[in-house]
Amino acid sequence: MESARCVTFCEEEGGFPMFLRETLQWFNLVGHPKYHGRMFLDGEEHKWLERIYLELTHAPKRWWSTAVAYEFRDACHMAAYEMLRVLSSTYRTLSRTSPMKFFPPVKKTTPRWLQ
Repeated sequence: MESARCVTFCEEEGGFPMFLRETLQWFNLVGHPKYHGRMFLDGEEHKWLERIYLELTHAPKRWWSTAVAYEFRDACHMAAYEMLRVLSSTYRTLSRTSPMKFFPPVKKTTPRWLQ
């Protein structure tokens, strides 16, 4: 059985994907999130595996986060939320003056590239 695939930038999506785009602009990071979704069969249920990639000019390597959900839209929101946590962990000093200060970092003392 062929699985469904989708690649999108979620530009029309509100919520966490919109907050992620606005956070990237707030931090003056050039780049945009790209969502890669794939539907798969888990037992008898269809689920979406969503990977979001950030290709930024200032990043030491390509950043990504992954989420699994029953709906494509929910997986987009979950992956964007996880990416926001990565950004708050990496850019702690910038996060203190932005709405990102309300997001807990992945590890409170270690930036993403040192994990």
